[in-house]
Amino acid sequence: WALKHNFSFLLVVSFFTYLIFIAGIFISQKQYRDRYMPARCIRYDQALWTGVFTAFYASVILGFYYYLLFRYDSQSIYGMIENVMPLYEKNGISPSQIEEMKKALSPLSFGLSVIFTYTVMGVMISILTSLAIKRNPSSGNSGT
Repeated sequence: WALKHNFSFLLVVSFFTYLIFIAGIFISQKQYRDRYMPARCIRYDQALWTGVFTAFYASVILGFYYYLLFRYDSQSIYGMIENVMPLYEKNGISPSQIEEMKKALSPLSFGLSVIFTYTVMGVMISILTSLAIKRNPSSGNSGT
């Protein structure tokens, strides 16, 4: 029960983290367009790079947070692995491989992987949100 409860809680927290991440990218692109673009028109590439930079800076902050968390509370990282261990075993990963993964995982490697993962996710999100933010000078509407 505790494992299922913790995993459900982690899913809810992850959902809200992603929701805030997506909203932050969208809002930063919109703010950039509204403040710095004449006639509130922004090219697709400008909106895209605004989103990518926002995602990168957010991922650095989040990566640093996870680095500090696991640096000073090393049991947290092992607790996360323990929570998803049944999923690993269900997908055919042996307990010995899971133990090797625990040994190889350090606070620095976890922090760097968070930075990489959230930056890549930010690029994908920015590709989509840039389409919604972009406006043509002639029509003033969203679109291509």
